[in-house]
Amino acid sequence: MLLSTSVVVATLLFGQSAFAVNGKRVFLEDITSRFDPVFWNYLKPTQSHWDSWDWGWIPKSCLERIQEEGFSPYDVEVFNVHYTDCDTTWTMCRHHNADLSQIDMIDLFGRLPAGYRGAVRHVIAVSHGGGAYMNGGDIIFKGHATPSIFIHEAGHAADFQLRPDHGVNGPTSSTNEFRGAVAKDTCDASPANYGEDYAELCQYLLYEIVSPGGLDPLGNWRCLENQKNVAGNLMKGYLTPGDRCSHRVPDSPPVSMGPASGNGKRSVGHMRDEHLQLGQRDVVATPVHKGVDENDVELFGNMVFNETARQNAITMQEQWQAEWIAQQQSKRMLKFEA
Repeated sequence: MLLSTSVVVATLLFGQSAFAVNGKRVFLEDITSRFDPVFWNYLKPTQSHWDSWDWGWIPKSCLERIQEEGFSPYDVEVFNVHYTDCDTTWTMCRHHNADLSQIDMIDLFGRLPAGYRGAVRHVIAVSHGGGAYMNGGDIIFKGHATPSIFIHEAGHAADFQLRPDHGVNGPTSSTNEFRGAVAKDTCDASPANYGEDYAELCQYLLYEIVSPGGLDPLGNWRCLENQKNVAGNLMKGYLTPGDRCSHRVPDSPPVSMGPASGNGKRSVGHMRDEHLQLGQRDVVATPVHKGVDENDVELFGNMVFNETARQNAITMQEQWQAEWIAQQQSKRMLKFEA
């Protein structure tokens, strides 16, 4: 199944045959276990703080994804994440039984370069047997994840968003230029399809930037040089760690979780007013894509976890959060004294 403007992810199971659908070999069959150690080491956490939405309100697309997965929206934690490398926030949605904690979501997403993060609308986590997918700019995780998984899923969003027309005419992976480049190469990045190939190339491009020695230690990667160059030319400027964000997708509008929240009838909680809308600086229009089914969820094997890096990140994130809370309390005290 090839990607289109309506179906935005495809099946992928790492560890399958090392030959792509067109009969060419895949350069690296088990990319996850090869890349994760480098990403854990060289993609550093981004300083941030977060604040929770009042219960009862949720972004519309989060509501839709949560219900599609068979969960109750009343059990979802909705929170804004403020990264120091971006003037605007990301809203994330987490089912309270999700494998990824709030800090896991904040940390793993924050390790992505700010420009690359800008292709993603909302980050959503549930607990549903593993796997991940992208839908309409949202990246959804149904189990545990590592940096390479976040990079891959964000790559599907980048396939649409980080191009001149922001996906209005379809993803980069559907263009004649990209598919022609794939045809010229003697190997591919993915065994599945053009869309998966593009998402994997995003990992190659970021790995080349952050890993000492670049791609050369991996072997003769030039067998996929043409497709890598097409993706790299479009992604240039979005994959540099340390840069600030320059492109954002508008948030899904806030809606009530449902009738039990009482929203619209009595005062239960305040709707957040920080969501991104068209007309704001660097916020661009984005196509709306329909949902996916179970056959579209990507299953990832051989993930490499780094518990030391994770615990260090938790410590840092908690410290940054405590500092932000202290600053807010100090501001309130000064205002009260005035």
